[in-house]
Amino acid sequence: MTNTGYETLTSIDAITAGLASVGYISTREISTAIYLAHNLRKPILIEGPAGVGKTDLAASMARYLDISLNRLQCYEGLDEGKALYEWKYGKQLLYTQLLKEKLGDWKDPAKPRSKFGL
Repeated sequence: MTNTGYETLTSIDAITAGLASVGYISTREISTAIYLAHNLRKPILIEGPAGVGKTDLAASMARYLDISLNRLQCYEGLDEGKALYEWKYGKQLLYTQLLKEKLGDWKDPAKPRSKFGL
């Protein structure tokens, strides 16, 4: 039988220990979600504000399981249908660049604003 790396996902405590072995301090809730997702054969879709550790969790799981990580940068208006079935890297990159520019303009107090604040 081929070793897939998933054999280590046998318990919540094993997941917590495995994540700790790659430098990630997991809460019981996070380890439980991973355990359930694995055993129910369901994906985990993680959302939250920037900087809370979504990518770090995914990268740590990839290191722990010794698998590659495929990362999807999400943005406002991107639903699961578009993200999973209509994904286009160029379009996504263009949108994130436009968003960065708009946020940069918005942060600059010297830039004139329209009545909508943009």
